[in-house]
Amino acid sequence: MAYTPELSQEGSSTLRRLAWSLNKPMTQTLEIVVEEYSKAKKPEQVCISCRDKSKCDDCVFNNRKNNHHERVNVNGEVIFMLAGLLLQKIS
Repeated sequence: MAYTPELSQEGSSTLRRLAWSLNKPMTQTLEIVVEEYSKAKKPEQVCISCRDKSKCDDCVFNNRKNNHHERVNVNGEVIFMLAGLLLQKIS
């Protein structure tokens, strides 16, 4: 990882509880949330605001413009729904 993001007290608490519910470490849970949030975003919205055009060939958003991703099911819970909730809170 390039750097460790600092989470607010609420963000850390939320992540911890999500991790408990998935029976996974917080680091893996954060990866899942980021992956699912990225699936919920339209690639075009991300690409147009990207500040590093040198990575387009390897970028997950560029590579999925024409691909459809399935929802990830972890321990019987659909994480995609969590990403949708995060989108609502951030927007």
